[in-house]
Amino acid sequence: MTSNSVYESWTLPAIREELKKRNANVFEFYDTIYACGTTEPEFKMDVPCQNKYKDAHVGMTGNFPQFTMKRLTEYLSLYCRDFDPKCKDMYEERYLRCYRVCTNPENGLTFILSIVWAEMKKSVTYKVDLSLYENGVVQEVHCKCGARQVPSALCKHFVTVLYASFRVFQAGIVLSELSCTQVLQTFHKANSHKGSPLKAHHLQTICEKI
Repeated sequence: MTSNSVYESWTLPAIREELKKRNANVFEFYDTIYACGTTEPEFKMDVPCQNKYKDAHVGMTGNFPQFTMKRLTEYLSLYCRDFDPKCKDMYEERYLRCYRVCTNPENGLTFILSIVWAEMKKSVTYKVDLSLYENGVVQEVHCKCGARQVPSALCKHFVTVLYASFRVFQAGIVLSELSCTQVLQTFHKANSHKGSPLKAHHLQTICEKI
């Protein structure tokens, strides 16, 4: 985006010195920039309401876009990228918290909403939006992670959702995070002892104290 601001050519030390002269701080400086509209707006996808999405299941395989592994690799090749096996591992290790689908009959697009755990920090999740044509061609995508907040997002979270879409088309199933009711309870099991074993010559001392 072009700008006619006189501060474009200024170096960082010069900007700091000017801020000191004006008794201003960097936050006020950025507020002024945003107020002038010199920054590009954040990209947002036009997606359906969340209440129109449904969890992926076997019954929707017939109406799901024909998203094959070939389609996936073709899309990545547009950006000179190969499929990262780490994304397959993230899918199989259930990094997807949810995978929901909404079909728009008016334009023939299928929208996918997914929440993906961050790879290095399991306390952080990212929302991924994806839209596919009926023939499996990717129409638009958006990931909330800091790496790729652009229409052509190619972060691991997005590619993991792409791979999940291939598995949905292939088998009608998706491996998502297990809920608490899907895991067997373990409160009746004793915790394993991780300390060092007690030496035999200490047993007599303990018995005397008792």
